[in-house]
Amino acid sequence: MFPYESGQRPIHPRQNWSQKPPLHRAPISMKSPIIAMFQDEEGNIDLNKIEKTARQINEIYSQVSPIILRFIKR
Repeated sequence: MFPYESGQRPIHPRQNWSQKPPLHRAPISMKSPIIAMFQDEEGNIDLNKIEKTARQINEIYSQVSPIILRFIKR
């Protein structure tokens, strides 16, 4: 009726459970295009670009938030 006798389980193809499959990691610039925008020509993170972008986002938020709040209050 059942393919295995009681108490038996099928053998999993990966015998050694303590081994983890290898991880394939891409370089940061290939991993995320967003991170790549904040890198300089040598691939290092450019903190000046991050700061400039954060300031721009803050300015946009301060301009748009009053408009959005009007629609939410209705």
